[in-house]
Amino acid sequence: MRHSAKIQIMALIAMGVVALSGCTSPAEPSKPAVVEPSIGSPAAVASVESVALPMDAYGLSADQKILDAHARDLLIRDCMRKAGATWQGNSAATTAAINSNRAAAKAIRFGLVDSAIAGQYGYHGKPFPPTEANGARPLDECVMQAKLKMGEGAPPAEEFTLSFDLPAQAHARTVNDSRYIAMTERWSACMADKGYQFETPEDAAKDSRWPTETATAKEIQAAVADVKCKKEVGYLDLVVALRTAYELQLIEEHSEVMQRLKEYYDKRVRLVTDMIAGNT
Repeated sequence: MRHSAKIQIMALIAMGVVALSGCTSPAEPSKPAVVEPSIGSPAAVASVESVALPMDAYGLSADQKILDAHARDLLIRDCMRKAGATWQGNSAATTAAINSNRAAAKAIRFGLVDSAIAGQYGYHGKPFPPTEANGARPLDECVMQAKLKMGEGAPPAEEFTLSFDLPAQAHARTVNDSRYIAMTERWSACMADKGYQFETPEDAAKDSRWPTETATAKEIQAAVADVKCKKEVGYLDLVVALRTAYELQLIEEHSEVMQRLKEYYDKRVRLVTDMIAGNT
């Protein structure tokens, strides 16, 4: 993996949020203060892979994305045939590879919490699987026709932009929550007992000593200590509980937009299912 790609993985670990979450919007003036939601006693989290966050439901699942790409291939193939050309399609394979990357990103969306990954890769993170090449290029007009067909009834672009930004907002609210701050203070004390001076897990992941081609022994030692301290202070259980609560809070704040997006994606899934069924 290239050096720049490793830097990107380290940045994702430091942020504790997947890149597909979008960019944070500039702060708006006179916003009401965020109310810290009740979370009760955080439930134990067996693994990050098993975590389903509320906003995950407002989009296509990995399997649905693959079917979506297959339906797009069918539309492009039919358009190419009418133009006297042939095209077998490749979107399904490409989407499968992209979803592998998304799965790898999901594994680190709460930061570094896996002791095995810490012990092998440090803060560099497990390398993302390679994405397959796209192969032959279809006609632009056929791609556009497929895009228009697949996007029928789509909400305005700004609503998609908002939905992509909301997970980042939920992350920001999580790390500013008083319970998260108190937990990181305990984590920092634990790290200090092990000889490390970091105020937060984000500081540890972004340390200026780590952006090397491969993880050094010192980086791995720090990462292993980091994960041990996170387990001692209940980091993952609290973060998942807070992130879940804040995502629900944001969904409620933007309920009309999120409902339109949910209806659109549900309609798109039905469209794709019918298209594929009609071509089998």
